Amino acid sequence: MASKLKTSVNTVKLEKKPIPLLVILISFKPEGAETWEDGIQMISTSKEHWYNLCFGDEGYTLKNFYKEMSGGKIYFEPVHVMGETETPGVLEVVLDIPHPNRMAMDMPEKNHGIAFKCIAEALRKADEYVDFAYYDKDGGGYLSGDEFNVLLIHAGFDIVGGKETGEGIHWGV
Repeated sequence: MASKLKTSVNTVKLEKKPIPLLVILISFKPEGAETWEDGIQMISTSKEHWYNLCFGDEGYTLKNFYKEMSGGKIYFEPVHVMGETETPGVLEVVLDIPHPNRMAMDMPEKNHGIAFKCIAEALRKADEYVDFAYYDKDGGGYLSGDEFNVLLIHAGFDIVGGKETGEGIHWGV
């Protein structure tokens, strides 16, 4: 019976190549805001911390994890950020919008679109410092996962199960 099944397995030989990664550190400071109640949340970790965590060659880093898991074939490299020499691939932006938790409290009916608004605003800010078109290697007008990746880190606490947590919890969209 098994001989009647027609199956095929396509395998792709991995080429050894770095994958460009942009790390965006997002702070929130709406115009005229003075406190958290107004939506201010500033990133508390440094660009150096994220550079070392993502691109470092020593210890438990994102780069080393992917190198080990792929047998040395895949790893992340920092993208070129105009004007950045100390921590390439890491960009810090301040958005003129309230922190997402503040927006969710003020507009609970729009809760699902808040994350997308933050992502869109962060990418607009990044466009001033990163030549995205340079990374479109196949000329398709879009960036695929092997051409470009973005890691977004936003300021402020995360709320999990009703408890506030510190910087040990990181999540992404």
